[in-house]
Amino acid sequence: HDALPIYVAVPLPMQIQLFSSVVDYDKGFAERAKGKVKIVLLTSKNPDSGRAATQVQAALGRLTQIGGQPHEESTVRFESGAALANLCRSNGISVVFLMPGFQSEIADIKHSLDGINILSVATIGSYVQQGVVLGFDVISGKPKLLVNLTQARAQKVAFKAELLKMVKVIE
Repeated sequence: HDALPIYVAVPLPMQIQLFSSVVDYDKGFAERAKGKVKIVLLTSKNPDSGRAATQVQAALGRLTQIGGQPHEESTVRFESGAALANLCRSNGISVVFLMPGFQSEIADIKHSLDGINILSVATIGSYVQQGVVLGFDVISGKPKLLVNLTQARAQKVAFKAELLKMVKVIE
């Protein structure tokens, strides 16, 4: 059967704009990127996931720099948390962007990224409660950033206090 289209609360191009401004508040971003921001667009087997990755890649392509550094993206289909962790470690990935279509895999992804210096970003707000560091949702009709502080610490991501005053923090 065909999967229902996945509802993304905040339009993907707007998510990319928000993401690119948030990295300025990420204390370790420049060190994590080491001169080039390597971003993995993580897709699931859901066809909407691939379509979302195409839109995110296009939006990222409009940015010359992220956090003052050049960037490159690759789209990777999720196989397992262990495979993702290996990919991130061996390729110096600084950001993993989770496309829509992940439900049961978030816990595996969260545990596999523990201890790796990486920023995980969710296109679906509910993923943040489940253990993704940064995500986007609409609260009271306005786009809002969500930050999972517990997972941020586990992934060695430290945000400046100014950012934490502007976001919805999830412990």
